[in-house]
Amino acid sequence: MRQEDATAAVRPTARKRAQPDLGELVQTSFRLPRSRWRNLRDLSLDERTSVQSIIVQALEAEFARRGHPF
Repeated sequence: MRQEDATAAVRPTARKRAQPDLGELVQTSFRLPRSRWRNLRDLSLDERTSVQSIIVQALEAEFARRGHPF
């Protein structure tokens, strides 16, 4: 067996974070003034979470406040 064949067999695969099954995902975008983007990015760094997570949590809270499912 060649050396490269042997190393390929033991190479670890890339790990992915466990994600809940959300069905089909839709991509969207929105615009923010740079100052608001910085605030959001800084919050995500301080909280050690993603910007997406912060936005989804805010949307969930707003929908709940209005009595709608999200």
